[in-house]
Formats: sequence, structure tokens, C-alpha cells
Amino acid sequence: MKKVKNGFGAQGDLYFRRLDKCTTDKLKKAEKKDGKYILAHSESGHHHVVDCEKVNFMTSDNPMISFLELLDNNVDILHLKNGKDAHETLRLLGKPGDIWEVRRGRQARPSGAGWEVLKD
Repeated sequence: MKKVKNGFGAQGDLYFRRLDKCTTDKLKKAEKKDGKYILAHSESGHHHVVDCEKVNFMTSDNPMISFLELLDNNVDILHLKNGKDAHETLRLLGKPGDIWEVRRGRQARPSGAGWEVLKD
């Protein structure tokens, strides 16, 4: 398990940064699925998830940026994939009320025709 103490961490194509405050007021609480929030969806079911009892997960008007508000001291980000390609669990260290920005990675398309979301 990787522990994030310094305010910045990553798990696969997700990047986490602790904020002093939320940067937008246009947030919407995300929907739960099986007691978890899906931070990043995978078509093959290998989602990046967090336990909904430990955070509030809020989406913004930008699909590449969302936010976690801690309801507990620490929260674990899990990758629902087994085997050698699974990402190690990431533990965000903090206290209730801490806000973490969640950003999706992106990469240039080989053709040079814009950007695409990184895939696991």
C-alpha cells in the first residue's frame, strides 16, 4: 500500500492533490454503486473506487476533475483488478474535512488530433 503524506499522489491514470479549499462551486454529489464511488470507470470492470462511507465524492462541470471530501482520517483508493497489472492501493492520509482534487490523466493521440483519456 502506498501512503500519501505530502499532498500529492497517483494511482494509474488518476492524480490526487490535497487542496486548501474547493476550487469550484458547481459540484454535484456522485452516485454510489455497491457501497462505493467509482472515481474512474473501466470498460473491463477494473474501476478505481473508494468506500462511500469514508468520503463525499463530488463531480464538477469538467469531466477530468472531481473532488473527495474526507469524512474519516484516511481513505483507501482501490483498483478492482487482480494480477500483475493491478495498481497498488493508495491511502490518502488526512483528517475529516480535507479536500482532495482527483484528476484524470490524458495523452496526445498518435495522429496528433487532440487528447484522449488515459486507459488502464
